[in-house]
Amino acid sequence: MLTLIYTTFETHQDAVQMAKNLLEKRLIACANINPPHTSLYHWKGTTCEGQEVSALFKTTAAMSEEVKGYVEQTHPYDCPCVVVLEADDASRSFLSWAEEQVNPEV
Repeated sequence: MLTLIYTTFETHQDAVQMAKNLLEKRLIACANINPPHTSLYHWKGTTCEGQEVSALFKTTAAMSEEVKGYVEQTHPYDCPCVVVLEADDASRSFLSWAEEQVNPEV
């Protein structure tokens, strides 16, 4: 099964660095990093508005907890958004390719 892990970063550079680290460790097959967008949220009793960059990391279900843990431990935010989504209907060819790419023992 394919798993998508969504998170946000303050900068494009932070998102790219996280993606490169995960790719180097063979924990993800690929990453999509989106342009800056406006985020609105509550933080420490205040409503905040700012620019963030979102990233979507594609991995296997077997590796999703390891990716989630790595992102949570190394993310520059104090309280990062890390959402794991199971994609139970991915194309077979893409899933096969992703499974070949995700291999931390290589």
